[in-house]
Amino acid sequence: MKNIIILAIFGIFSLLVSQVEFVDIDAGLQGVEHSSVEWGDYDNDGDLDILLTGAEYRGDFETFSRIYNNDNGSFTDIEAGFHDSKGGAVAWGDYDNDEDK
Repeated sequence: MKNIIILAIFGIFSLLVSQVEFVDIDAGLQGVEHSSVEWGDYDNDGDLDILLTGAEYRGDFETFSRIYNNDNGSFTDIEAGFHDSKGGAVAWGDYDNDEDK
């Protein structure tokens, strides 16, 4: 019985997702592989910004780590100066414990 319920939920979810149409908004984000991404509002403006690490293959892997500031749907690399990375994981955190990210 449990398996039937799980399959029914998965079927409904699949039907809903198949009806969604994604539109390219030309956000200017770097194409990546071997990557990790996390949404967070680093500047507390109410828009979700993106922390992204990974690699792009251009004859060889070029690695990078970037924060993209979201200004009403327009994303700009803030040039945070992180060390480049690929294949890891990223997460936002409150390093100074002041209750913001």
